Amino acid sequence: PRRELTAEETGSSATTTIQTDTAINPGNSGGPLINLKGQVIGITSSKIVSSTDGTSVEGMGFAIPADIVQSFIAKTEK
Repeated sequence: PRRELTAEETGSSATTTIQTDTAINPGNSGGPLINLKGQVIGITSSKIVSSTDGTSVEGMGFAIPADIVQSFIAKTEK
């Protein structure tokens, strides 16, 4: 599902993401997030390893939605 992350959560600026339980490890972020139909729906970008209170978090990853990626590409190709 899409999720809005605040600047506090990202450490920089607010952003729209897709929350996923896809494994994201150092070196493999930037890969496609694919749905069951084989469609690219996002680009994996980050994961949370601990909450603000220091609790360890496993399996909470985030992807940039494909429509946002396509919009960015269209704007930068010109």
